[in-house]
Amino acid sequence: MTTSNGGITWTGTFTPTAAIEDATNILTLADTYTDLAGNTGVTATTANYSIDSTAASVVSIRSTTPNGTYGVGDIITLQVQFSEGIVITGSPKLKLETGSIDQFASFTALGTTAITDDTLTFTYTVQIGDSSSDLDQYSTSALELNGAIIKDAAGNDAILSLAQPGAIGSLAAKGTLIINTNPSNTGLDNDGADDSYELGKDVNKDGIDDGEQETVMTFASTNGTSCLVLKTPVSSQQTDQLNGGIVATSTSIFFDKATNDSASSGGLQASINNPNSAATVKRTSDLISFTVSPTVATSGDVSGLDIKKIRDNAIAKFESTIQEVDLYFPENPVGSDSWNAIYKKNKNGNYYLFNYDPITGLGGMLLDRDGINGIDGARLYLKDGALGDFDETVNGRIADPIGFTTLSTAPTLQLSGDGKGLTVNGVDGTGLWISLAVSSFSSSSQSNLEMYNNDQPLGAIGATLGSGPTGSQAIYLAAGSTLSFRSSDGAGNSSNNPALTIASTPSGYSLGLDADRNGSYTDLMLDISSSIAASSPASLAIARKQLSSSDAILDLTSIAATGITLTLDISTDCGLRNRFGFVKLDPLTGTTYQVNGVSQNDGAAFRTAILAQFIDPYQGSSTSHRYGQSRQTISWALDSSAAGYYAPVMITQGGEVLTFGASTASDGRQHVKLLGTNTFGFEDLLASQGSDWDFNDTKIRVSVSA
Repeated sequence: MTTSNGGITWTGTFTPTAAIEDATNILTLADTYTDLAGNTGVTATTANYSIDSTAASVVSIRSTTPNGTYGVGDIITLQVQFSEGIVITGSPKLKLETGSIDQFASFTALGTTAITDDTLTFTYTVQIGDSSSDLDQYSTSALELNGAIIKDAAGNDAILSLAQPGAIGSLAAKGTLIINTNPSNTGLDNDGADDSYELGKDVNKDGIDDGEQETVMTFASTNGTSCLVLKTPVSSQQTDQLNGGIVATSTSIFFDKATNDSASSGGLQASINNPNSAATVKRTSDLISFTVSPTVATSGDVSGLDIKKIRDNAIAKFESTIQEVDLYFPENPVGSDSWNAIYKKNKNGNYYLFNYDPITGLGGMLLDRDGINGIDGARLYLKDGALGDFDETVNGRIADPIGFTTLSTAPTLQLSGDGKGLTVNGVDGTGLWISLAVSSFSSSSQSNLEMYNNDQPLGAIGATLGSGPTGSQAIYLAAGSTLSFRSSDGAGNSSNNPALTIASTPSGYSLGLDADRNGSYTDLMLDISSSIAASSPASLAIARKQLSSSDAILDLTSIAATGITLTLDISTDCGLRNRFGFVKLDPLTGTTYQVNGVSQNDGAAFRTAILAQFIDPYQGSSTSHRYGQSRQTISWALDSSAAGYYAPVMITQGGEVLTFGASTASDGRQHVKLLGTNTFGFEDLLASQGSDWDFNDTKIRVSVSA
């Protein structure tokens, strides 16, 4: 109790404990006080008051729409019920798992279930391309405020967490709503035969029932309900100008079967690269067989179109594109039985472990999709005719039997023998994702570390003084490989044997670089950890070509039909009014890139070609590239027709063109550096202009928007 008027009026504050609901309460003032004359006070009590410090939470999500199959334009009504009455302002939204494009249901009303308004009603209109064998919420965080406010009557913010998809209390657990917007299609290969088919027929004329064409396939396995998702279904169509008919081409996935192949356990080769360790295959999942291939569908009279040419073009595009497929799978209990590797079967009947190749960008990444430290999925990067394609000699399709396995020995990260690098110890065919993040930076000039496995560059990380995106990098390192480091500074000085120290920490390792060799080892400091699961696979995919510090290149060659939106986090610390943007590169030929046919080695002609092809990501927005000390975030959307390689570009106030490469600027110096995954720093002054080589004049981090 406190007083501010000489003891006549006293004030106190009582804060109830959290998670209390009690309708009967009083506060009592004891008689343990006296006035100035020494007279004892009296006991007093407040009027009754109620306490409600327990927030409303979601009880269940359900649909009032009858069970059944629904198509394009159908409306499904959904309800989210809370544990008590709520008050709402604004319009929240509910994210649904509807295939390759996840849709949102729109809020329509707050309604009464019993005697209080405790239920939110949403409606979802089925869209073209939606697909689900049992409609469910997207995740436990699928109920999004979208700027709305939801509280209970006492003013407590409501808890919005939903049940796990498929679990008790989820939408799927309450009923069966099937979404099917997929029309009959025409299978496609390159044999010149008529590939027309009905759903559930032999699409590829290979004796296999390919089932129903979808971009999402949900199926039963001995381990539980599983799912295949094609991530890059690029579509296009041509219209017959004379007859009005349409030919549409796309990429599709066809589920074959899930087989419990017990022979795989004995057939897997689990040879560990440490002779003092032994490894066995403890268990394997079903072998999931599926096919990815281009398809063509016709509508109306298309006699005026060259169907064979359209077919051939679709196959050629398919063969040159990396296809992305997600495999969602029930996780084993966390612990010794958790999945820790991917296995495959080749056409000769042999089994082998299948990991990721950071050089080609092909292979499989293990995923922990729900974030509870257990492998429950994988993202596969597949290419027609490449490693991983079951029938690599057959063009126009990728056949891919694949599954999960549990090895008795999971890969581990260890300090290399010389103490200057890190080695992955584990079974051949497995590996680890090495995560590196800048923890501090004290050098007055830019410091950079490039990472190698033997002489093969794998990426770079660095930092600069000032605000803006800091360096973080993820490197995949196969078992038996060693991650070594080479350093450089902003002025171009480099060392293949940098002064650095690596020490063990509770979460992994810490690295300190002594760039100026004064014994401090604080010029660039990194925190290093490892995991068998990849994080942010979409961002990793666009970083495939970033192998050295000069490789400021984004790989956007696999853009889905729905397009892609990139988030650009941009900071500036410069006095010049520069322009920032991108340039699209021609497909890689040999070891160099071109812009509109002009090679990166062609000096002034190359820079002129960039000026002519300059892409301004600020177009259509109210913002523009800033100067001075600033930071801004913008979105940059591209459709599937824009797929390709892109490089960040700075056009300085003086008209200089600065972009990727160690010698593409007019002074023959490197003016943009890779600071981490999809993170780049620019130096805007030429050597002759007194450059300070700190690479912080413009810094940008590119990420894939959800």
